[in-house]
Amino acid sequence: MNLIYQRFYKMKHLKLALILILFSVQSVWAEFKLVGEEDSRTYFVDYDSIKKDGNFRMVWTITNLPMPGRNGELSWKNRDEYDCYEERWRSQSSYEHSEAMGRGTVIRTIIKTKPGSWLRVRPDPNNNAKRMILNLVCAK
Repeated sequence: MNLIYQRFYKMKHLKLALILILFSVQSVWAEFKLVGEEDSRTYFVDYDSIKKDGNFRMVWTITNLPMPGRNGELSWKNRDEYDCYEERWRSQSSYEHSEAMGRGTVIRTIIKTKPGSWLRVRPDPNNNAKRMILNLVCAK
């Protein structure tokens, strides 16, 4: 009986460890899709991350840079908020990564404890990545 209990006890811990690992790598499963390109930067959105709250939308985005930024980063992963009615946006958090598509080491993290200032989305729909993202997230 003691042997059966020991095996069950070990299996219980193994299941718990697997569940914790699955929750910790959830962001790896995010599927970012190309939205557009502007100034040699490419922009991606995780469609499954779009959260709706009235006229507001929260979404995860990635921006790939053509060459390393001032901190040596090659991509930015952002949690942005969009106001569909006023056509504006602001960043909630930002992570600078050493490799494209939010991979590699995190070089710098910015998490806003207080919402930042709203920025207007430019009117030109053909030449503005933020406009493309706004149109995409607000259509959901």
